[in-house]
Amino acid sequence: MNREFDQKEIERILKEDTQIPASVEQRIDDTCQRITTGITEGNAGSVPDTHPRLTRRRKRKAWTAVAAAAAVTAGLGLTAFAAVRLLSVQLETTDEGMQYNISVQPDSTGTAHTISASPTYVPDGYVCQEEGPYDGKWHNDATDGELTVITYNAAELYAISETQPDTLHSMFDSSSFVETTDISGMRADMFSEESKYTDDDTVIQNAFLFNEEFGYAVHIFLDGKGLPEDEALNVLRGLDITVLDETVPYPSDEELEQIRADL
Repeated sequence: MNREFDQKEIERILKEDTQIPASVEQRIDDTCQRITTGITEGNAGSVPDTHPRLTRRRKRKAWTAVAAAAAVTAGLGLTAFAAVRLLSVQLETTDEGMQYNISVQPDSTGTAHTISASPTYVPDGYVCQEEGPYDGKWHNDATDGELTVITYNAAELYAISETQPDTLHSMFDSSSFVETTDISGMRADMFSEESKYTDDDTVIQNAFLFNEEFGYAVHIFLDGKGLPEDEALNVLRGLDITVLDETVPYPSDEELEQIRADL
């Protein structure tokens, strides 16, 4: 999505404060450097929107607007510059079904920010469990339904991409695919299928949210009886996602080799 900024909008953004993780600041700095050393207008792209509830723990001036202003100064026009993206996601369809293929380009820091994600919306009857077999999950005692929120930071996705690039999740039946949609500039995919057992009317849903700029993903697993077809998407839309100050290193080549050997 390309977005045009006029002069007044740039001035407005420059006056705002944002909170940006260090790794993102580094990517912005790298982009600014490329702009000021001769990026052509044809290379300018869009700045993807971020999740409305995304929390950034580092507070600094709006460097994205500074970069846009730098682009103007360099004679590149008012098109927003291309933000460096860590994550690329492909949902591939084969004769056997549908499966993700992902790739991650680590940034220059060599570390990835961890994230947390908690739902602000859960279906009726689902209660968060703090102990027992459903510890850390939401369970519906009446239907034996389950809701699980699974997060992946960029380092975890990098390990998957380098060792099992097509196994973020097991193969989906093509008939279970519902839609791909946009949630605040992020890609969201939805799958829904009925139980394979004829005497079980449970609906099983999987929904994935991908943030290519920050390099993270969130997976919602939801099952239960009588679920609306887009219920897992509703959970995604209400997620409260926080990019934390805590960082983890990307796995080394030796660690990746060990993962492959273990597999």
